Amino acid sequence: MPSPVRRLAGAFAVVLGVSVVTFAAMSALPGDNVRARLGPYATEQQLHAEHVRLGLDHPVWERYLRWISGLAHGDLGRSQVNDLPVDTLLSRPMVNSLTLAAVALAAVLLTGTLAGVTAGLRPGGAVDRLLLMFSLTVSAVPAFVTGSLLVLLFAVNLRWLPALALVDPTRPAILQPRLLVLPATALTLSSFAYVTRLVRASVLDAAAMPWALAARLRGIPHRRVVARHILPAALPVLCQAGALTMIAMVTNVVVVEIVFGYPGVGNVLQTAVSQRDVPVIQAVTIVVAAFVVTVSALADGAVRLLLPRARTAT
Repeated sequence: MPSPVRRLAGAFAVVLGVSVVTFAAMSALPGDNVRARLGPYATEQQLHAEHVRLGLDHPVWERYLRWISGLAHGDLGRSQVNDLPVDTLLSRPMVNSLTLAAVALAAVLLTGTLAGVTAGLRPGGAVDRLLLMFSLTVSAVPAFVTGSLLVLLFAVNLRWLPALALVDPTRPAILQPRLLVLPATALTLSSFAYVTRLVRASVLDAAAMPWALAARLRGIPHRRVVARHILPAALPVLCQAGALTMIAMVTNVVVVEIVFGYPGVGNVLQTAVSQRDVPVIQAVTIVVAAFVVTVSALADGAVRLLLPRARTAT
């Protein structure tokens, strides 16, 4: 089987496996969602009617097949709480979350690459040690603690930025940059150490390659060696770092959105969990799984284009 077809089949199998596990876990939850929502005074007739309306009177396997068939046709289902289409509930929060993640990803790739290159070109120096200490410190602090500290410093004490990212729903989030600064900074700090260390290691490896050493022996200026030989060799690693950072942000963005009250998928998921809105939870899970698989595939393709050895490896 050709490699692209095999990777596509593997990605499909991952998403399908996530759908099975998610649906089975939601179906195995203890208690009755309908009874919890209708309250203790609901009659048996009301409970039965609601079960029938939601299709909960059918076997689990039949409900799964109906749900997965709807997904194949782009139907994410309907909320059990307000009966709205799930795609309607997720459309605006999804855009907000992607905007926040894109801003944070650009920031962490820029700062992490600059820090990694600086540290890698002078290993063991004062800057290298300082960056190592800083990156290890910020990576050891959970995202919600980082977010809380940022709020305490810049919103409560200095009063430079708002504590809550209450985005105006009538305007795109990207046009409200003051509200994005603190949550994007929290996300950036959570991944800064990983990108910095990865780029630093790549620069060290590239600088030790024979062609880089030969360029120095020929008297080529140091900046030119870095720009034409060392940095291009780090591009595949940067693609991998970007993909893995984006995937890691999927987890951190939920926490950061809750801390800052940002109207993204994280807050939708929190509300759905508190209300036991199963279709919304399932939809968010499957969308996130598809997003992770897509980002991984794109990063893999980019690495194969930038690294000749990867193109001939399979």
